[in-house]
Amino acid sequence: MTTETPVITENMSTADIMSAVLSQSSSAGAEATQGVESELETRADESTESTADEAQSQAASNEPKEEYVYVTDDSGQRKKIKVDFTPDKVKKAYEMAAGMRKFQAERDRYKKEVEAVQAIREEYEDLKKSWTTLEETVRTKGVEGVLDLLLNKEGAYQEYLQREFERREFLKNASPAERERFELEERLARAEREKAQKAKEFEEFQNKLLKQKEQQEELELKNLIVPAFSKHRFAGTLGDSVLEERLDQAVWNQALSNLENLPDNIPLSNALVEKEFREVAATFRKAINRQAVAKAKEVVETRKANAQAAVAAKAASGLGKSLNPDVQKDLETGNMTNLLTRIVNGFKL
Repeated sequence: MTTETPVITENMSTADIMSAVLSQSSSAGAEATQGVESELETRADESTESTADEAQSQAASNEPKEEYVYVTDDSGQRKKIKVDFTPDKVKKAYEMAAGMRKFQAERDRYKKEVEAVQAIREEYEDLKKSWTTLEETVRTKGVEGVLDLLLNKEGAYQEYLQREFERREFLKNASPAERERFELEERLARAEREKAQKAKEFEEFQNKLLKQKEQQEELELKNLIVPAFSKHRFAGTLGDSVLEERLDQAVWNQALSNLENLPDNIPLSNALVEKEFREVAATFRKAINRQAVAKAKEVVETRKANAQAAVAAKAASGLGKSLNPDVQKDLETGNMTNLLTRIVNGFKL
């Protein structure tokens, strides 16, 4: 739309000129306002369309994108798990994984604390039991019973009193030389007792270290064996839980027996353990496959024979008694080879 320029003449008064100019300005302002409003409406429509496209795109991205994966749990059982790969689900999975790491760290810390408390509790229970026994002995047998209990020998207290009495009597009547020799023998006997006690403590310390070493080796061996066994076991693969369990036991026992029979100079490794379990499991799987093939062949042969017999019976019933007795017999028995031979040789039906 164009705006006409007002015509101003010499004869027009000042008021007429001002009125014409104001009229032109009002028309131009209206046109400008209309143009701005039109532009705003266009942009609003475009924004609405853009928002709708984004919402549609977001909704499309959040459509379920599911897949199924198979995992093996702690017990070795294979399970089918549905995985949703939509962005919201993936984001939630990452958040849960981050929280799970924190939970696992706290769980491990609490587990160590519980184990420490359990160890203290076991020591306390042993100490409490010993203290209760000691109190009961003091109450019922007195000091004499306590000494018998500590030395784990009935009458130990009386023997101690008798030895102490004899020692004092001897020292009272002994000469200086005899007293010196007696005291030397006592020191030697005391040294022997201390030596035996130290040897006992050292043996207990060695046994403790040996036990810790065995536990560590057992844990390391478990970490080697269990993953390999879980990978090659039959659980959840045959559809027969009883058969699967028996095969798993056989694989476990045979593989461990093979590993035990390895030379001592061959160290166990992940690759070696994996190879042993894989070969043992493969041997059982081959046997199962051979049995399956034999069973399938047997079924095929049985069905083939049944089919031949059915055809022969049908042919015999259709021809009736007009057939040659020998031919009739071949048809009834399903001896198709003999029957074909008769026909080729020109034998009349």
